[in-house]
Amino acid sequence: MTIARHGTLLVLLGASACLSREPSKTGPTSTDSGALDVGVPDECDDAANATICVDGVAVECDGLGDVLTRNDCADSATVCVDNSGCEECGVSLVVHHAANTDASAFVAVRPQVTDDNREWETFHARPVTIQSLNPAITDGALEWTLLGDGFTLIDNASGSAPASASVTTGVHAHQRGEALFSARHTACPELSSAVGFHSDVQPPFSARIRPSAPWVERAETFNQEDDIHTVLHSGRHTDRLGLRYDVYVVNSKSASEWVDDPTLTDVTASGRNQARLATGGSKENRTLVSGEPLAIGPTQTAGFDVVYDFDLNGRLDPGDLIMGGDEPGFTVMGDLHVAGPHETEEFQHSGGTWYTQKVYYPADIDAMAPTPLVVISHGNGHSYLWYDYLGRHLASYGYVVMSHTNLTGPGIETASTTTLVNTDFFLAMLDVLEDGVLAGRVDDQRIAWIGHSRGGEGVVRAYDRMVDEYYTNDHYSAEDIVLVSSIAPTIFYSVEYSDPHDVPYHLFAGAADGDVHGSPASTGVQYFRLTSAAESATQTTYLQGVGHNEFNCCGFDDATGPAQLGRSATQDIAKAYYLALVRAYASGHSPSLDYFRRSADGFRPQGLTADAVIANEYRPDPTGSWAIDSFQDEPDPTIASSGASVSLDVDAAVEDWLADGNGNLTDRDSDPMNGMTQACCAGDENRGMVFEWYNESASIAWELPVEDRDISAFSWLSVRVAQGTRHAITNELDGPLDFSISLIDEMGERATVGFGPQGRITQPYQRSGNGSGAGWSNEFSTVRVRLSDFYDTNGLIDPTLVATVQFDFGSDYGSPMGRIGIDDVLLEY
Repeated sequence: MTIARHGTLLVLLGASACLSREPSKTGPTSTDSGALDVGVPDECDDAANATICVDGVAVECDGLGDVLTRNDCADSATVCVDNSGCEECGVSLVVHHAANTDASAFVAVRPQVTDDNREWETFHARPVTIQSLNPAITDGALEWTLLGDGFTLIDNASGSAPASASVTTGVHAHQRGEALFSARHTACPELSSAVGFHSDVQPPFSARIRPSAPWVERAETFNQEDDIHTVLHSGRHTDRLGLRYDVYVVNSKSASEWVDDPTLTDVTASGRNQARLATGGSKENRTLVSGEPLAIGPTQTAGFDVVYDFDLNGRLDPGDLIMGGDEPGFTVMGDLHVAGPHETEEFQHSGGTWYTQKVYYPADIDAMAPTPLVVISHGNGHSYLWYDYLGRHLASYGYVVMSHTNLTGPGIETASTTTLVNTDFFLAMLDVLEDGVLAGRVDDQRIAWIGHSRGGEGVVRAYDRMVDEYYTNDHYSAEDIVLVSSIAPTIFYSVEYSDPHDVPYHLFAGAADGDVHGSPASTGVQYFRLTSAAESATQTTYLQGVGHNEFNCCGFDDATGPAQLGRSATQDIAKAYYLALVRAYASGHSPSLDYFRRSADGFRPQGLTADAVIANEYRPDPTGSWAIDSFQDEPDPTIASSGASVSLDVDAAVEDWLADGNGNLTDRDSDPMNGMTQACCAGDENRGMVFEWYNESASIAWELPVEDRDISAFSWLSVRVAQGTRHAITNELDGPLDFSISLIDEMGERATVGFGPQGRITQPYQRSGNGSGAGWSNEFSTVRVRLSDFYDTNGLIDPTLVATVQFDFGSDYGSPMGRIGIDDVLLEY
């Protein structure tokens, strides 16, 4: 039988469990009519006034040593105990913080337990207490087992204890799955009782409100101006339904700090919040925890942990829920474009015309650990002195920045050489520059290269030369370059020679650029080809209304097109995004990457001009994803690169190279890839698909191969999307675009999530020229949807049996019409 108690799941093990013999219908057999067989020798002769056990029968003896009664303890609920008689036998299992006896208990997937992390992982285990139902039964022992791949017992794992003990163990999981915890009493070994557990990756507790299902945007990075909510989905934690809890937001602590001090101190203006887990899902279990800004300090970033305190005791205990310790539960960012906490110093020095440099560094660098180096390589006709705004900004946040003269006139080869030799020269001179102020303070294994225009291609070519042509330096190698970023780069060389290879790569470009304009009119300015060639994590920040020289102080104004942002607004954007980028790749600050992984339409650095239209394109390192369809290997549009079968219920679908067919932007039926500049030439290998829909529902569906239907190990589904420039449907829509993504499992359960509330696909920049009409090159944005969003929308969906991934179009799912191109339908870890 089961008994529900507030805060626990109690399973009683007794006679009602299965036996190998038929239980008695009437309980123990009793014969009682005074002493039986007075004076006749029997088992009571030496047990006057006692109760003794004989072959499972409780014999009650009178004061004369004669049998008074015989009670057969054959009922499965009882066993015979000397001096007591027939006693109830069994074991109780108490799962801490569980109220719903019909549901298995949830355990979050965590790293495997080791001697080093055991104390910390104990907090993430689900405590279970085992004890005998009857303390009168002192013989025998308690025994327990846990069966389930990926599950372990973190404490008291031996599986046995004295019958009189009360033992608490912890169920821990390091992979997704199900487990059965069972226990028994050896005095009644044929009896057993069990409690079920299930494990899954726990998505973030922190979130922003969404106006539609799944009702929250779970996120780990916020701006200080955001309202921050916490959320639990009751379908994931059904065993806790009805329980009260306190929600704490605390300053982020490391795992060891949590072990040393599990005290909970809420840092929000309102203090801890109390709620009760309700049925319904995520919508019914949202809690506003930060209606007022959280304190972030002068670094413009701070981490916080979230704890659901089910003990209501103001401390973290096993069985509570926590997001934090390994990394902050969530991170809050301030105005990244404002100066940081360090005063800055700068100086110039020269070792010759093409070895002339300007250096920016924190004034208190002597008190700092070695810091990453950022190198800036200017463009043709530009000056190394034109990037004070960026050098000073990054230095104010603790970085050393060096801008150098760049020999760009002869071409990309000399530009790459000056980047290579100036980086080496600077590292060689650290002990003597400015009396050695930087000696021992620059980390030569964390170097970021930023190049502009020809310098933007030059830094890519420089890296290619180290990788492909074995160019060597005295003081650093290719492995020490942690980031390459190009601002409006030329692409005079093919991508076989200007190749980012396996280094994280970033492209900054302006759609109003009058120099390196990015249109299909010239292959030498089609900078998206560099992102297509990149083999590691790749991100693009594409700014509408920004020209070539807004990224420096003093180049002439060449911006062409409407809604121009101007130099000041552009440089604020550059300061914020470059701080986030350098922090992410040079300092390992993963939350900063959210400014590139999430749509800029829905999330961008705060404090930037509201007029800025920004398209973010992000593609993860291939080792961190699996392509449902990359459009690379299979030209038949009905077969995906993964082997998935593709069903097309859209109009005018074409799969081909992402290359404009005629060098101008005039829309023609004969050029389905109009406006695409991701490929063009030998070595370019980027393919994709274009299609349209118009005022009716449409869809594309990928039926996954049977062997690939377990997608539970992944965290995200992503796709890169661009509107087709100057197309009649794009012109009629005349604005940003969105659609929905569905998962359908083998049982037919369907979960549909529209990405629009989290950021839509930008309308092409309305610049004219290079053909008739208005609209510039197709600008891709990346759509990323958490797989947990699908579960939050429909808790019956089975992520281990996903048969179909489907894109749904039309007014029921987003924009009523659209002409788009897509590439890289990915599942990301």
